[in-house]
Amino acid sequence: MGCARPSGRWLVTGSSDGLVELAIEPPCYTERGFSTLFRKAKVTSLALSLADPDGFVAALETDGHT
Repeated sequence: MGCARPSGRWLVTGSSDGLVELAIEPPCYTERGFSTLFRKAKVTSLALSLADPDGFVAALETDGHT
């Protein structure tokens, strides 16, 4: 499992299969910490690797979150 955060896009993966990217509007900000050199980091999207990406997207569409 890994986490990368280039240019406000966060990627959380367990594998390269089943990736889903969520846009975050409006952007949010992380807390200040060592990993962000004590600055708030802007988060504009989050990509996740999921076991059932189609089911996840279908659940979001059902709730009107697309």
